[in-house]
Parts: sequence; C-alpha cells; structure tokens
Amino acid sequence: MIRRVGLAVAAAAILVLTGADDGRAQQGGPFAPRLYVNDTAITNYEFNQRVQFLRLLGNPPRIEKVALDGLIDDRLRMDEAKRLGVSVSDEALQEGMEEFAARGSLDLDQFVALIGQAGVSKESFRDFVKAGLAWREVVRTRYGPRTQVTDAEIDRAVQSAASGSGTAGTQVLLSEIVLRADTPDYRRDAMALARQLSDSIDSAGAFAAAARKYSVARSRDQGGRMGWMPLSKLPPAIAGQVLALGPGKVSAPIEMDNAIVLFQLRS
Repeated sequence: MIRRVGLAVAAAAILVLTGADDGRAQQGGPFAPRLYVNDTAITNYEFNQRVQFLRLLGNPPRIEKVALDGLIDDRLRMDEAKRLGVSVSDEALQEGMEEFAARGSLDLDQFVALIGQAGVSKESFRDFVKAGLAWREVVRTRYGPRTQVTDAEIDRAVQSAASGSGTAGTQVLLSEIVLRADTPDYRRDAMALARQLSDSIDSAGAFAAAARKYSVARSRDQGGRMGWMPLSKLPPAIAGQVLALGPGKVSAPIEMDNAIVLFQLRS
C-alpha cells in the first residue's frame, strides 16, 4: 500500500500490482486491473491509451511513469470532486474538448479522427479532459477566494522589488526550458509539449533532463540552470509567474515572440 500526497485531497490508498501480480494482470487482457485507486481499478487498457495519447502530445521522458501517475491523479481528482459535490456538465465537457483540440488548430472532429488513427479512443480523450475540468472546479471551490491575485497586485510586487522596497534585493535562481516557436506549427507543438512538461515534471532532475532533451537555449548543456538574477531584471509577465512559484515548482508555459518558455524556481 502506498499513499500519494501530490494533490490537496484526503489521503488515498493505492494498491499497486507489481511483479507476479502485474504479470497476471497483463495476462488477464486489456481490461484487467493494473492497479487500484480507492478501490477503483485502472485497467491495462486505460494505461495503454494514456501512453499512446502522451506520445501524440510530445512523448515526454519516462512516458510510462508519467502515464500511470496521470491516471492516478485523475482518479484522485474525480474522487475529490465527487466528495465536494462538484460535477462537469455535458456542455462544459464539450467546450473543454473543443478548446483542447483548438490548441492544435483543429476542430473536435478533426482531433478525434487524428488520435483515432493512433488508436486513442474519443472516450479516453473525454475522460482525460473531464478530470482536468473537474479538478479546476475543485480548486476554485476550495481555494479560489484565497488564491486570486490581481494584475495590480503583481505589478505592485514587481515594482517593489525594482524600487528596493519590500523585497529589496530579491534574487531568484531559475532553470529554463526554451522551445522553438517561430512558426505556427512549431508554436503549436511547443505549446502542447510545454503544457505536458509543466504538468508532469516533479523534480529538479526531471526538469534538467527535459531541458537537455528539448530546450534550444544555450543553458540546455547545464540542464537549463541559470545563475542568480535580480527579480527586477525579469519582464513583469515572467516576474509575476516566478513570484507565484514555490521552490522546485514549474511555471505555466510563457509565450514569447519566437519561443515558449518554462521556468523552474530553484531558490
């Protein structure tokens, strides 16, 4: 029995089938349980679908671990949503699927056809989107009133750092992943990869490995590691995101003129 603590939910017991048990699960066919989360099975079929889906989104490092962790998180998210009475309407789900497809400049039918060619079902895609939407509503329900930060508040914090008051002399130690985005096709692919990396990277080592593999910046040879820099030297849009990070956390994708950038706050 192990416990995941990555989500702000009640501790959830997860029974993992390993070794001989995992072998029996595989022999049981695609709908045999691979592991259980809160007494609900994640099947071999769901795992294989998620792996294939991630390959289409950018083929992240350690893809099988990313796939399994994502499925576990999705179960926990849906359990917490159910506990809080949060649901996703059919209309919201449809809009969420359309919005996801639009990130690749496709309509929903085109996107479903594209993933279908790779063996990923529309149902698997729908479950993926639904878990994300449900978790978004859980976060809004539980933390929204306490975590909303206005643009004005960000501007004041950045100006405070620049003027030497409040956070006088504040410096940050960052790592970066810079993805090429100087054409529409490169930007589309870079954004899809950046979102996947932002959601899946959970350590400095994983960020460094991704930087060496994907980044086009000179810092890639150092695993994306940058030196200390004053917070006031960063553009306000980047400084605002950095201010919201905790050590080890990865920013959401930041769009630049010819690049998509991720930052990890080291200190």
